[in-house]
Amino acid sequence: MKWRLNVLLIRYKNNASDVQIGMLLIRVVGDEVREWRLNDQ
Repeated sequence: MKWRLNVLLIRYKNNASDVQIGMLLIRVVGDEVREWRLNDQ
C-alpha cells in the first residue's frame, strides 16, 4: 500500500493542490480498507 501512496504523491505533487492530494489519499485508503475487509470475511 505504501508504494502506491508514494507513487500517487510523486505523480500529483507537481500539479495538484493539497485538497486534490487529500482527496486522492482518501480514495486510495478507502479502496485498501474495502479490500482488507473483503479478504477478512
